[in-house]
Amino acid sequence: FTTFFKKTYRFLRYNLYHLTAVSRNISGFGFCEKDTIFALSTPHGKSAISIIRISGEHALSALHALLQSTNRVTPRRAVLRKVFDPTTLEQIDRAVVLWFPRGGSFTGEDTVELHL
Repeated sequence: FTTFFKKTYRFLRYNLYHLTAVSRNISGFGFCEKDTIFALSTPHGKSAISIIRISGEHALSALHALLQSTNRVTPRRAVLRKVFDPTTLEQIDRAVVLWFPRGGSFTGEDTVELHL
């Protein structure tokens, strides 16, 4: 894995838990319908790019934290953006970013793709 992927993965793992804590179904087990999840959608191993998908209520908030911007991303349009480590504000890479708003994505939820 690249350094960027490791930093992004760490950020998402830590922050998505806190972003969804309010909407988490405390009495249930596993995922509830309001959880925001993320996953690597490309195979493990060597490849030219890695794609991380973020899906759920807080997907756009996670994207804004990684881009250090609240500027709106145009739905379904691939754009090249600088990606920052939200804790140190250090630029760690550039990525092609896509946002699919709820209702227009495969899952029916807000979905973000990071092509690294």
